[in-house]
Amino acid sequence: MIHRSPDSQFMPPDETNGAKAAEPNKIKGGSDYTDTGAGDAGEDKEIIQAIEFLNDYELEALISRSELVNSGNNGLIYKIDLKMRDEKFTQNKDALEDANQESEKKSKAIKILKVYKEGLGRREYAMQKKAYDIINGAANKEELAQIPKPIFFKELRISREMQEKLNANGATLSDGKAEIILMDYLEAEDLASIIYQWVIDNHPNQNLNPGAHQSIEEMQQTVAMLLGFERPGGKGAGEGDRDLEERKVYIANADKLYRFLQKSGFKMNPSIVSQVKNTLDLLHRNGVYHNDPHERNIMIKGDYNHNSSLGNQENPCAYIVDFGSAAEEKTEGRVDDGYLINRLKELTDSPEETRRKEAVGKLETRLNGMKKSEAWTLRCEGLTQKIQVDAPAALESEFSRALAGEDKLEEFIAILLNIQENGKISKEEIIKFLDEKTKPIPLQTGRKKQAEQTLPPWVRNKLLLYKTMF
Repeated sequence: MIHRSPDSQFMPPDETNGAKAAEPNKIKGGSDYTDTGAGDAGEDKEIIQAIEFLNDYELEALISRSELVNSGNNGLIYKIDLKMRDEKFTQNKDALEDANQESEKKSKAIKILKVYKEGLGRREYAMQKKAYDIINGAANKEELAQIPKPIFFKELRISREMQEKLNANGATLSDGKAEIILMDYLEAEDLASIIYQWVIDNHPNQNLNPGAHQSIEEMQQTVAMLLGFERPGGKGAGEGDRDLEERKVYIANADKLYRFLQKSGFKMNPSIVSQVKNTLDLLHRNGVYHNDPHERNIMIKGDYNHNSSLGNQENPCAYIVDFGSAAEEKTEGRVDDGYLINRLKELTDSPEETRRKEAVGKLETRLNGMKKSEAWTLRCEGLTQKIQVDAPAALESEFSRALAGEDKLEEFIAILLNIQENGKISKEEIIKFLDEKTKPIPLQTGRKKQAEQTLPPWVRNKLLLYKTMF
């Protein structure tokens, strides 16, 4: 389970001031213990019961013996092995032994344990449980990203020594109080690690390639140096101005990252994007907004890039994690859940398709400016009148004028778009005309056939591009 560090350099920053927190559902068991309530708690019944019976001292020992996987804005994430033996588990040795045996049968001995400061764990548990129930009850689960199953929530009293140890790892605990959530462990890799490793391996500057395993934070710093990420200058007069400055810088850095991914041939399996989109849409319809969508909160198991040459034919499965910022409505000041989807879609295109979209975008911007010209409006009205009399002849005459140069050709396309929008000519008529102009004409030369283009190559290529706009 990987979560974003506070100094993420390319995604919009977390904004907690003024953010409306999710109101947690009433948790069964008061302030101590919560069951899953997911309809299939029997799978982990032995695990839940065994850990429920552990006292605070034994739970502290369990955490201290576990592997710290990552620290995020909301808490510390530990990978725990419920088969682990500890001499401190004296009071509940038999219960743990039974749980270990049952877990081993079901390959569920490895779990994730998140440790939070007081108040944060209960809220996240409530929202993750709600999201899990929605996805688990959907009829089309195979089309959805999955949510790690939250097994239980519990409040915990810890020693001063343990509190200092946890705070040294990045926690912000006080008064000897903590909250924990036990959830399923995912044998998957977070998308940020996948992307960062690609940049490090494929960047021309291999002097910064460590050639060894790096933490997610170390990879992030390496990528920032390779791609020349900027940092916010903090020059805004007020807090709102500084937040806006940070957001602009982070989005600009994201643009650098995604441009490099596209140009270097990184390819995202479209089914991953589809799974994440379908899941976020379903959660929105049922009153759950993640409110913190970024690459470190998406985990992938299987073939992330749909590249059969890798020899990995496993169908990919996406997971959405970290519901610490989730709420029952979109939280003002946070990134829209659709932002990440739009960015990931850029990675499903081939480099050629990416260049095509960029060219179309530039053309549309230019055409929108041309439409404001009075002379252009008069030309549209004139061609409309001619089309009503003899459409083929009118198009042919206007097109012959457009061959004078690229600007004239763009004007011609702008006129066709305008006339189509006004219902004076159909989309099918325009595409038929452009098809006739761009198709090659076979000529007989001896025993071989050659394809002779009726237009200069630059005109034909432009028309093929423009045709996609209709």
